[in-house]
Amino acid sequence: MNAGTMRDVFSFRRPTSTTDAVGAQTVIDDATTQYAEIRGRLEPLRGRELEQARKVDAEATYKILTEWVEDVRHDDLIVSVTDGRKFGIVWIENIDEMDRLHKFLVKVRFN
Repeated sequence: MNAGTMRDVFSFRRPTSTTDAVGAQTVIDDATTQYAEIRGRLEPLRGRELEQARKVDAEATYKILTEWVEDVRHDDLIVSVTDGRKFGIVWIENIDEMDRLHKFLVKVRFN
């Protein structure tokens, strides 16, 4: 992928959890820890790609292509540094299994 096409910057954040008095884990979305800031490209899903994404999650609406992100998880949050939009990860793909590029299918998060 041409680096010139990666015009957006994304912050990868991991939810912080706390343990209450009874020992139950509670996830706090607002108190997330940023662990990476990487260049990438945000594109709306269209056509066949949208149909296939809807089989995984009915709310998947975008794909984000980035350089390789180490230790990314499905419960991580991707935040656009440009406009502050938050995206929940639906699907993670290691393009060509080369550990160089990631493709994320994501849905917009409003909280």
